Amino acid sequence: MKVLFQATLMELVRADAAHGYTLHDRPDCYVLSVQYGLSLAVLTAKCGGARRFGHIDAATSSLAALRARSHVTHA
Repeated sequence: MKVLFQATLMELVRADAAHGYTLHDRPDCYVLSVQYGLSLAVLTAKCGGARRFGHIDAATSSLAALRARSHVTHA
């Protein structure tokens, strides 16, 4: 799976190119994947690896801050 940095995600949202978001429930965190075009990518942390959200509220707040207009699903 591809990786996606926060700055790139912001550009995709501004261009209205990101059209699907999924929160993956892991044993100790949530991980966000983003659908854009025909690609699917995981949001990446600054230091590499998947960006981990400790609580679902943190992940949805992050999406709200980006003004993401797409539907958030819990998988």
